[in-house]
Amino acid sequence: MTQANDDHIWYKPNKKDDKVRIPASAITSFVIGADSFVVSKSPLLASIPFLQVMVNGPVKLYQAKPNPNAANVGMAFGAIGGAISAVNGRKNCGYYFGDTAHELTRLFSKNFIDAMSKVMADKPAVVKKIKDKTYRFDDMYDLIYFYETGTETTRKSGYYEQ
Repeated sequence: MTQANDDHIWYKPNKKDDKVRIPASAITSFVIGADSFVVSKSPLLASIPFLQVMVNGPVKLYQAKPNPNAANVGMAFGAIGGAISAVNGRKNCGYYFGDTAHELTRLFSKNFIDAMSKVMADKPAVVKKIKDKTYRFDDMYDLIYFYETGTETTRKSGYYEQ
């Protein structure tokens, strides 16, 4: 039985290969399709160090995405042909921001305007929408979509496939 704080990924170089266990301490980052992930050394995320990079700028936005049941989270490589799964607990899931994955601050609704204005500072039109509260903490997916595409959407807080 895997412990929630026993953070690791399982990697299969090919579909028919056996899984190889790789501890989080041996990983700095990895890519799955178009998504980038990093491994944080922050004490805030000791039990869930795997973070998806949501915005990659001078001040970065990350999302911790554990499985709600603290079970395996499966991810596929697609064209690369490998498969990976991460094991981690539910504690500390959410959004984090900082200059690196190791010096992070948790994002809450109370620090949203200030933090996201820094994260998205390279796009003044987006910062304006953050400050005038067009986009709020609960609109994160919509905000990221607007940041990435420059297009506003009426779809609220869902996942966008690009």
